[in-house]
Amino acid sequence: MILCWHTHTTVPHLINSIQSNLNQILPNDLESRLLRGCCLSGVQEYERAIEDVDAVLEEQSDCSRALHVKAEALYQMGDFEHALVFYYR
Repeated sequence: MILCWHTHTTVPHLINSIQSNLNQILPNDLESRLLRGCCLSGVQEYERAIEDVDAVLEEQSDCSRALHVKAEALYQMGDFEHALVFYYR
């Protein structure tokens, strides 16, 4: 089960945790990359979040959680047209 936190009270903890564990995630560990992408999006690291969920989408193009994270990140970056494409996939 993957959980994404989007509360501002945990942001400093999330940033420290993400940065300390970046190198421990294997490139082919899709579940961890999806979780990290979700967390990165939650702390407004949208470009890095998209990199992680793109890796997931390369292997599982119908992963609804990855599609949602990518759509939300694109939306927050102001790329509304591309965000809509991923929201409707």
